[in-house]
Amino acid sequence: MHHYEFTDINHALPRLAHDVINVGEEVGSRMGERVNELTHVGITLTNPRERYITLPGRRASLPSQIAETMWVLAGRDDIGWLGRYLPRAADFSDDGVTWRGAYGPRIRKWGGHLDQLAHVVRLLSEDPLSRRAVISIYDLAIDSQPGKDIPCNDFIQFTSRLGELDMHVFARSNDLIWGWSGINAFEWSVLQEIVAGILGIGVGRLHFSIGSLHVYDRHWKRADRIAEALPVDHDHSVGFDTSRLNHSLDDLINQWFAAEEFIRSFPQGARAAELIREFPEPMLRSWLAVIAWRWSGNEEYLAPYRGTSLYAAALQTPDSMRADVPDQAPAPDHDPFVEYVADLHAEKHAVYGPQSWKRRGESISILANIARKIDRLGVGGAGDTAADTVIDLLVYLLKYRLWLTDQGAPVPELLDGWEGSWEPGALSDLEQPVRHMLHQLTKHEAQMSEVPALISFLKYAFDDLEQAVEQRDALSVRVEAVGDMIPAAATVARALWNDEQGAAEMVQAYTFWKGDK
Repeated sequence: MHHYEFTDINHALPRLAHDVINVGEEVGSRMGERVNELTHVGITLTNPRERYITLPGRRASLPSQIAETMWVLAGRDDIGWLGRYLPRAADFSDDGVTWRGAYGPRIRKWGGHLDQLAHVVRLLSEDPLSRRAVISIYDLAIDSQPGKDIPCNDFIQFTSRLGELDMHVFARSNDLIWGWSGINAFEWSVLQEIVAGILGIGVGRLHFSIGSLHVYDRHWKRADRIAEALPVDHDHSVGFDTSRLNHSLDDLINQWFAAEEFIRSFPQGARAAELIREFPEPMLRSWLAVIAWRWSGNEEYLAPYRGTSLYAAALQTPDSMRADVPDQAPAPDHDPFVEYVADLHAEKHAVYGPQSWKRRGESISILANIARKIDRLGVGGAGDTAADTVIDLLVYLLKYRLWLTDQGAPVPELLDGWEGSWEPGALSDLEQPVRHMLHQLTKHEAQMSEVPALISFLKYAFDDLEQAVEQRDALSVRVEAVGDMIPAAATVARALWNDEQGAAEMVQAYTFWKGDK
């Protein structure tokens, strides 16, 4: 049994890293890696509000920590949004769409409806001395089954005593680098501070009981560097404050995500800065500033926080914005349209399966799917907007072009620069090559007046394509027809999508807390 007490995470990490490496014992792992671990570890942080990692050598990604924490508070489990901040999120998903063991739904929507966080707040409001204020995360019915994503943090207890809220987290397993310091100490300290703020009491101690605290061999050298690092003092960062608010927690969370979407889409504009200034809660406001800096690279967003631990932690974020993902190529330039297309088709793959578009071959499946979209061009329906219909057409055309490559056609120029290898028939999942091709397509913003002519062209071109398939024309004829249709579909899709989004409508949606709507 090992028990430690520290003021905050920056004072905790050097000692914990030292002891795991030098006192812990080496064990194996299910993946065959070498692991050093301490078992039955207790950690107490007496000032958990000082959660921002500024310790030299650790370099956590603050935007990623903020994003995942908000994602949990919102009760979300979708990879599409989280993957923008955690590029490896899909690696820990069984279906590439959600995290099966995501904490958010279990905390906020256990069984699809029970909000355990609301239950804890209600219980402690009615009886501050209650010993029943607990949140369960581990779900035996789900987590006893094999899978990539089994929750490491399993149980949380809140205790209100003498005007302060203590919180106790029970974890079966914690990777010191990726898990405990990467996100867990951050997200749970935020949950503790928010509950204390809602109850109107102070933040007490944050306790962890960890069955296995460990470091994988790929991080042993980093742990050695961390063990030798000395904490640097910074001014305290702003905390969670509900004293002047007339908003519920869920209202604040929804407002934050609305602002995040606008800021991520338009980080350089004056409107982004205005949204940050006018956000009603100071801690979440400071997080929006970090998000804006992350997408724009403009340090002026962080200027109000110079000298604080938040500012120092932000500047220590790795240049790639990807915490703990060494030697990985940077993500493609952010494009809201491409992200929307990727998210939309990830949802459809989850429903229909990634192979449904080609299951019955070229004529019955591929061409028939394209024909249905051609017949509905310019109109919405059945839950899809007019833009969604053209987006579906565009994705089908891109996949069809890759399918033609499998049949012997040249690799499309739109794959230039893609780092993946192409082996005919080997790619069952076309998500990454399709995403790359979307990024490669022209970003010409067509005027809405051009859309009817382009739709007419697409219908005319499809007639030629359909005839080529029926007559079994040469592969090159079909490649040429599809190649002509792709840029036209991309331009129409962007035009309709931009029109439906509408900057004015976005501003209205993202400022509804001001009463502007």
